[in-house]
Amino acid sequence: MSSGRAVGFMAVTCVSGALWASGCATAGAGYDVGSSGGGGAGAPGGDAASPVDGATAGDGGGSTHDDGAGAEGGGGDDGGAGGAGSVLDAANDTSTGVTTDGSVLGQKTIFVSSVLYAGNLGGLGGADAKCQTLAAAASLSGIFAAWLSDGTGTAAARLTHSSGAYVLVDGTVVANDWTGLASGTLLHSIDRTEQNGAPSAGSASSQACFGLACAWTNTNADGTLAQPSYSCKNWSSASQLDNAVLGETTATTAYWSSFATSSGICDLTAPLYCVEQ
Repeated sequence: MSSGRAVGFMAVTCVSGALWASGCATAGAGYDVGSSGGGGAGAPGGDAASPVDGATAGDGGGSTHDDGAGAEGGGGDDGGAGGAGSVLDAANDTSTGVTTDGSVLGQKTIFVSSVLYAGNLGGLGGADAKCQTLAAAASLSGIFAAWLSDGTGTAAARLTHSSGAYVLVDGTVVANDWTGLASGTLLHSIDRTEQNGAPSAGSASSQACFGLACAWTNTNADGTLAQPSYSCKNWSSASQLDNAVLGETTATTAYWSSFATSSGICDLTAPLYCVEQ
């Protein structure tokens, strides 16, 4: 393990206040086995999205509803710049809260990106655009967004809560609906790319996940933010000094979304989880 990097693995419970003799954080926080290389906390990037009854909203998260071309966001959880407006804006009315599609029972495709990225994803909007580009190249219809959280927004607040099943590109059912997807127990791991291939283990996976293919998330299994300062400075940094949380793509437990908490890793590469909206 190279100098300056610390790796943690997500703990379900915390007994007697200590885990692996390195201190125990709040539930789901994991542990560090090295010194953190991360920066300090910065000002939040505006008001969080308000879960009312339409689509995702939020000041400073970079969303607008002008034909899907979002405005640039403000600063975020750990001092990073906010990302560009999301492709979700093309599908959602961003003047209200969490999007649901209870009237639509169609299946939603979910995949791991075949492309590996460093932590400078261009914010949440940039990550969403990457998912959309990959889906279009694979002839997958619909709007796609990244299962990703930071100081400007969370997966639970940003993504459609589908009443239909979430399936891999080969039709394998991952979850029967949003409730199943966010339950912490999947019916099948999210282990296929948009091209129906096995996900690649990027350099971040080698450093933090014992070589298992891990994806950038900073998201708990229920879609909430995993760690306030572990999103590569709001997914704008490719610095070895910045931190991230990754999910393990072969897991069906809550580890699929929150497996490794690692300091000094944003210069390395990992795929994204991409979800149809």
